[in-house]
Amino acid sequence: MKLEVENLGRDYGETRVRRSPLKPPSPHPPQLPDFSLDSVPKFYKENDFLTERLLAMEEETKMLKKALAMCTSELQASRNICAKTVSKLQILESQLHANNQQKSPSKSSLQIPT
Repeated sequence: MKLEVENLGRDYGETRVRRSPLKPPSPHPPQLPDFSLDSVPKFYKENDFLTERLLAMEEETKMLKKALAMCTSELQASRNICAKTVSKLQILESQLHANNQQKSPSKSSLQIPT
């Protein structure tokens, strides 16, 4: 809800969120953590690790999408077979009903269980 209100405060050409009049702007800039040159290799290592993880996840996503597409295709084929079977059964039921009415017109109240 708060995010919606903040988004309503944005102008189309403006990317900053307008500050609420209830929150006065802080006189102190936000504190950024100190970075030293000693921590640069650690960041490179972490960056490499995260890049490898991202690539692995993208590969897994691709495989999952492929498997999903295959399952969707199989499901559609099963639905088509089911629809054809239902259609054939309806035709056979109507033929059976017509044959029963021709053989015994006095028993027209005969119903086929469905």
